Amino acid sequence: MEAGETPRETAIREVFEETGLTVEIGAHLLSEDLMGAAPFMAHAFEATIVSGEPHVPRPDEIQSVGWYDVADLPTPLTTTLTRLLPMLRG
Repeated sequence: MEAGETPRETAIREVFEETGLTVEIGAHLLSEDLMGAAPFMAHAFEATIVSGEPHVPRPDEIQSVGWYDVADLPTPLTTTLTRLLPMLRG
C-alpha cells in the first residue's frame, strides 16, 4: 500500500499495474499477516473487470498473466491463495 491508500484502492491500482485491467472491487475475502523477510498484510477481494485486456505491462516485475481453472492451478501456490481456495471452490 502506498501512503494514504486503503486496501481497496491498493487492489485497484495493483491489478491495473500488473495486468492492465481496470476492476471494480467487491467483497472482502481475506486479510492476513504474512511473516517473511519483511512482514506485511495481505488482502484479497472479489473483483469484476470493468475494462482492458489482460497483458503484462511490467515485464521486469511480472512474468505472465493467465486464466486458470481452480482445479488446475500452477504451483507453487502462495499462502494466501491456499487459504482462499476453499472459498473459490465453494
